[in-house]
Amino acid sequence: LTLNGGTLSTTADFTLATTRGVTIGNSDATISVATGTTLTYDGVIAGASSSADFTKAGDGVLLLGGTNTFTGATLITQGTLRLANTPAAGSLSASSPMTVSVGATFDTNMASGQTTSIGSITGGGNIALGAGTLVASGSTDLTFSGIISGTGGLSKSGTGTLTLSGTNTYTGKTTITQGAISVAANSNLGGAPTPIAVADQLTLDGGTLIVTSDLTLDTTRGVTLGSGNGTLNVASGKTLSYGGVIAGTGALTKAGAGSLDLSGVNTYSGATTISAGAVAVTGTGSLGTVSSGAATYAGNIVNGGTFTYSSSATQTFSGAISGAGTLTKDTSTASTLTLSGTNTYTGTTAVTAGTVAISADNNLGAAPGALVADRLTLNGGTLRATSSFTMSPNRGITLSSASTISADSGATITYGGVAAGSGRLTKAGPGTLTFSGTNT
Repeated sequence: LTLNGGTLSTTADFTLATTRGVTIGNSDATISVATGTTLTYDGVIAGASSSADFTKAGDGVLLLGGTNTFTGATLITQGTLRLANTPAAGSLSASSPMTVSVGATFDTNMASGQTTSIGSITGGGNIALGAGTLVASGSTDLTFSGIISGTGGLSKSGTGTLTLSGTNTYTGKTTITQGAISVAANSNLGGAPTPIAVADQLTLDGGTLIVTSDLTLDTTRGVTLGSGNGTLNVASGKTLSYGGVIAGTGALTKAGAGSLDLSGVNTYSGATTISAGAVAVTGTGSLGTVSSGAATYAGNIVNGGTFTYSSSATQTFSGAISGAGTLTKDTSTASTLTLSGTNTYTGTTAVTAGTVAISADNNLGAAPGALVADRLTLNGGTLRATSSFTMSPNRGITLSSASTISADSGATITYGGVAAGSGRLTKAGPGTLTFSGTNT
């Protein structure tokens, strides 16, 4: 049976013999199934022309059980296109883009553990996942505004961006291995697990989650960073807030001019890169492993934006911090942020509340080649020295409000630069603070 610009219309329930091979010619083809009826076909729909599209029309059900190989687009304009899952799972070409029109349904009908792949998704209809995983592998930027339902999951591969704008109800996992998924609401990613968090409900393993509106991600929607690493891209002027756990061995990149607010106990071990915008650790949040109530993050931090530690948790950053971005310790509590790595960042360090503890000058980043007046700003917080060291005289200190420099027992801080500003300075701790510069 060759469809080459024409339509096969069926008006009753029946099964088309598998030996009656169906081929789509060089022109678009349509199968229309009448309302209340089902056409079943377990053979192969073939077609070599990527410009010849296949349309499912009519309000009935087309049930496909074969390994279909046509490469043109699949257009579901009416009714339901359903894939069989027994005795074998039906499938479409992994390169075939799909459009599901409003009122129409693509029913993957997958059992648990089954996967079906398509090229891309667009339209405003319905996608029923069953219990399996749908892989969208397109390289084109498209929007799906319909509803994705079922207990199955969604996986995004291919270099394109898939924008999900519907209130989706699927409860399976979302995985991004390439390209991006763009969302503006938590519900775009489906229903959140309840009442217990699922660690890998959202997995970033080479892909990007783009956030285009202010959004709070459910704490039970655990985020895992795979070995391919992951990116969170937040639009300018918007904030992505997340109080759950980011886990895994991969690295995290924060992209976009917006802000990422992390208030959970995050355990991922890869590096953190802030390529743009801001990252803040807030609430009782932390990075790295927690022992005896204190967190240690050994990953390197590349800061090309703004990094703020506002958490009430005690935290150590033992990895190397680099980049031109600013580092701020800002919290109303007495928590301590310890910087113990050989850091090379060239941005400003600001202590506005709580304590920053260091044991060497380079814990505060690279020393400037010439005097920078506000390379270290104390604006209400405490700088604590746990060992003796000499602070670079080019690392200018600005006192913006009443602040403290503390030296532990046996520790001496020697500083020959300029401490300026209108704030009051308090020396605390049993150690020694030596000034030899012309302070103003």
